[in-house]
Amino acid sequence: MRGVRIRLLHPTGEKIAAGVSDHAGRYQIDGVPETLPLVLQILHEGHLSGLCCDVRLGRGEILRKDIALLRAPRVTLTLTAMPRQTAAKDVLVRVLEGPREIVRGTTDENGVVLLSVPEQGRFDLRVGGQTCAPVPAEEVLLLPGRGDVDLARRVFRGGALEVAARDADDQPVRGAVVAVHGPGLEPVQGTTGGAGLVSLGPLPPGVGLRITARSADGALRGAVPARVRDGYDDPAVVSLWPVSRIAGVIVGASGRELAGAVIEVVVPEDGTLLGVVRSDARGRFVVSDLPRGDVELVVRAAGHAPARRRARAGARGAVQVALDAVPTATLVGSVLGPGRVAVAGARVRVVPGDVGTRTEDNGSFVLDGVPPGTPQRILVEAPGLRVDESSRADRLLVALAADERRRVEIQLASADATGAPAVDAESALRALTGRIIRRDGAPVAAATVGWAGLAAVTDVDGRFELMRPPRDGRRALPLLAIMPPAGLLEPTMLPLQHPDAAGALALGDVALRERPTALLRLGETPGTQASALSFTVLMDTGDHLLGAESEPFASQRRVTYDGAWLHVAAPGAWRRGGHRRAWVGVTTADGPAAAAVTWPATAGPTQIVTPRWRDALTRVVIAIPKGYRGGELRLRLVSTPDDAPLERLGLPLETTRRADAKRLILDGLLRGTWIADLVGPAAAAPPTLRATIKNGRFRGFRPAR
Repeated sequence: MRGVRIRLLHPTGEKIAAGVSDHAGRYQIDGVPETLPLVLQILHEGHLSGLCCDVRLGRGEILRKDIALLRAPRVTLTLTAMPRQTAAKDVLVRVLEGPREIVRGTTDENGVVLLSVPEQGRFDLRVGGQTCAPVPAEEVLLLPGRGDVDLARRVFRGGALEVAARDADDQPVRGAVVAVHGPGLEPVQGTTGGAGLVSLGPLPPGVGLRITARSADGALRGAVPARVRDGYDDPAVVSLWPVSRIAGVIVGASGRELAGAVIEVVVPEDGTLLGVVRSDARGRFVVSDLPRGDVELVVRAAGHAPARRRARAGARGAVQVALDAVPTATLVGSVLGPGRVAVAGARVRVVPGDVGTRTEDNGSFVLDGVPPGTPQRILVEAPGLRVDESSRADRLLVALAADERRRVEIQLASADATGAPAVDAESALRALTGRIIRRDGAPVAAATVGWAGLAAVTDVDGRFELMRPPRDGRRALPLLAIMPPAGLLEPTMLPLQHPDAAGALALGDVALRERPTALLRLGETPGTQASALSFTVLMDTGDHLLGAESEPFASQRRVTYDGAWLHVAAPGAWRRGGHRRAWVGVTTADGPAAAAVTWPATAGPTQIVTPRWRDALTRVVIAIPKGYRGGELRLRLVSTPDDAPLERLGLPLETTRRADAKRLILDGLLRGTWIADLVGPAAAAPPTLRATIKNGRFRGFRPAR
């Protein structure tokens, strides 16, 4: 295959070299670092872009890496222009993942567009917006084994809205920003002219739309519903009033005012977000800058079930929202600094639970509302301090039961790795030399070495020299900062000793540590025999992969041809010891699959981990009662044995199967607790039955309540 672009990267994302395959599909990359874990990134039009991560050269080795590229899944869309039913040509079609555009194209003379999507997963298909009215976004699922997607849709020329913006005295408002919103549509926006008018379109006919407007200074706002007819310019008037507000109080299950509750104000019809605030210490809140009219309050608070309440912006009086309690857990403890001195004002929080607090003057804290069941990592932030590396890592990862109250003690150390005091710059140290090497003795070139405001870069042999001016009167820490080049070597702060009589200090060889790495090999993934696979990984610690740093429990999705570097510990993180944990999720043609993996977080050779998919999947046989054959079995996943955070892994939590036989066999069902609702055929309309499937065990249906 000719013209394939190959990039050689460090796992942390820095580019090393690049190459292009020749007419025979061969490529060669010279100057590859030896003994280091590396990544090949493959890019070729019409094929899946992905990673090859099982790349590591021994000394003097020539590595051959053959890659069988998979053709990218294709989306073929045929558009028919209504009402004449002719081919809709020159219509823009885009495939997006969230806000990120993957690929775009326009329809040809026959109204057909063929899009080759270089990734796998769930995407939004957006049609129109220029030569025709936009179509609400549609989800497409591109997975190995499912084949290409062939769709046919109708589009309309669309209509337009001639919007007039007027104030309370019925005078035109010039320079008002007007936007039209609709379900599944991107906002269409414009600004009114001198007569307070603006034309917005094309817009889809027959769809419930909402017009919002605000004056240039933001002092006036308004909103009104609207619809358009195909091929017409329909008038609409939106009245702008002084901005309104809603005030209220949030009450908890105990009847007391609830602090820290999150209040979202949304449009009742389409859920458009208008504002977000938190309740204060007395449970009160005020949301300003709202258009006058009906809104909906969505209230969430730790330890309480979410609540919704209709209200009217601009109405007098305060709104009271009462929340019901749900089971939670409590974490109590103290944060201590060097010498076991209490640390006041330190921020303590847990993720992914996303609740936090600050320590009192005596270093104590009480953290209510911790979600039970799911493992939570404790994060502590305090200026000039960090978590003591000698602390047990498992103390910072907790899984609490409902209503449990657990006590922890967290020890912090100085952010300076050595705690060495500053020394007088008039000391005799004037010249500093040394050599930076790896632990195996190989020199480290291009490392930056700094001390006392001076900096040097190591040569090809790893050597450096720092010379200090004789009359330099600045004070400096007796620490040498070593920043290695791109890759997996650990940055280091090295304490300095006293120089000799001539003011020189020769450090000799300074060996840098490697950060520990883990290579994830997906193995035989259920439901697919393809050599490339899109997967999502979720870490219990911060991640640093391919140049992307993430918070703990933040998911990352990748396409791989042979595996992936699962985790590259942030500087210093691996020294806390213990084990690291991750969840890996894939969506295949047979449905979702998830598995947990663990590995020791210790420096040394690369750890290789493989998810045990067979342990994560099960087979279930379900007996279908008479009267329900020909109906639907609706399955909803509630939990997994290892508490995999399924929503963050992007896995579908619901599936539907046809109940066509006496027995329904479900292969490859994700192990865990499922709720199964059996709905009979429409003609018979028997009552819905419900059953619980737990780890593959089906115990029969009962009438659903």
